[in-house]
Amino acid sequence: MAVREYKEYPKCRKEAYREEYFGIGLDDPYRWLKNGKDPDVLAWVKAENEYTDNWFDREELDRKEKELKARQLRPMYQTISSWGDRIAATVMEDGGYRIVSTDRSFQDERLIVKRGDIPGFSPLKIEACPANPNYILISGVFDGAARMAALVVDCKKKEILVKIEDTFSAIWSPLKEIVYYAATETDVKAQTTVTKVFTYHVEEAETRTVHEESENTIIGEIYASSDGKHIIFNMWQDYSRYRYYSYLEEEGLVTAVNKEALMMNYLDSIEGTHYFISMEQDGRGEVLAVKDGQDISSAFVFSTQKGKGKTIEGGFALDGRLYLLYMNNVCSELVFADGGGETMVGLPSDMGTAVLAGRTSDAVYLKFESFLDKPMLLELKGGEVTPVLVNSGKTYPETVTEQKSAPSVGDGKEIPYFIVHRKDMAADGTNPVWIYAYGGYNASMRPEAKEPVNELDIAEWVDKGGIYVLASIRGGNEFGITWYEEGMKMKKKELL
Repeated sequence: MAVREYKEYPKCRKEAYREEYFGIGLDDPYRWLKNGKDPDVLAWVKAENEYTDNWFDREELDRKEKELKARQLRPMYQTISSWGDRIAATVMEDGGYRIVSTDRSFQDERLIVKRGDIPGFSPLKIEACPANPNYILISGVFDGAARMAALVVDCKKKEILVKIEDTFSAIWSPLKEIVYYAATETDVKAQTTVTKVFTYHVEEAETRTVHEESENTIIGEIYASSDGKHIIFNMWQDYSRYRYYSYLEEEGLVTAVNKEALMMNYLDSIEGTHYFISMEQDGRGEVLAVKDGQDISSAFVFSTQKGKGKTIEGGFALDGRLYLLYMNNVCSELVFADGGGETMVGLPSDMGTAVLAGRTSDAVYLKFESFLDKPMLLELKGGEVTPVLVNSGKTYPETVTEQKSAPSVGDGKEIPYFIVHRKDMAADGTNPVWIYAYGGYNASMRPEAKEPVNELDIAEWVDKGGIYVLASIRGGNEFGITWYEEGMKMKKKELL
């Protein structure tokens, strides 16, 4: 690639700015850049872009851009939910999101809103009101806002009825024209944060308080059970421990599930029983079942992964049955669990990654991909999984994925890794090898169709004779909380 000479890098001015946090003064000479609408900020960004364009050979960049666009895959739908006889969903494209409605075959797509349609607003999610599909809830972020906002929209009038700002979570009631949302109020001087749960009643245009936490909390999240009977909300004590509450709309009754903040995540509710993943006793997780109106002390263990080598990632209820998503040796497994045993639900590959994309009243949708499978959308209905949107039907019969392990040079612990290669590969050191590993922030590196940084098409790379290796080093969550903690702080030197 030819490089053009461009001597002077755009200079960014500094301004005197000082702010005090908890008695400590901090200087921030670039604070003025925070305002993305400031003409000076826009001018500086424009100068940086011009510098970059002049540095590289534009013709070669244009050629590469066309090549990449020609190979671009159809994006998968996510945040899927019912909207009358259609489906509402989010689609990620070119670094942003657009909100659409589609038929059940995902072919008749209609644009609802995209970035720029509402001034300064980036939409992220849509949810139609179950009690009145004329009302929708669009969640997203306004430019410069620290927290999300939710817009209640009247589709017939094409009018935004209310903007709910500074919230982390907002959902519709499954029974009424009511929006539930959580908001956290901070008092810097008193060093307190209090989270409240509110309801916005659309017909009355009235806001009411449902719950106010008595202890410090940083975030609140709200869920509606798939059986349509319960509102579940949690209060974050920190970024791993939460207090949960169950709310019955008809009775207006709030019940504390756990008064002490615990490492647990809500799954779903079936016939008056709430299911949670708990990490308190085992870093791989166990499913606890709590009867409505009771607290965690009365819970019973519905499913445990102790000694099984799997990690419980999530789950959901469908047709009155509980399904669980496992991570087994870094790969996804889907099972139907009834408390007495588990039945495996077949996925396209046993070395792939399945992520919950959303649901309707009678189906659940999963995004699935592997090293050799391009992203696809799966529909779980009637206990069976069916691909409903496939990016590529191309197969790679001469390619194989293996999982092996090698001892860490730090402490000798066996570190698993995937190796993807052609079956006829000669182990003579002549094949180019692409290796990737991460190991940090409790994030799992999973089998995916593209390498996560440079978006290398792994199947194409391997089919042409390359080798791809993904190592599951510590610091991530591939094997539970212990795997993560073994890669933290002073233990990082033992990662490899």
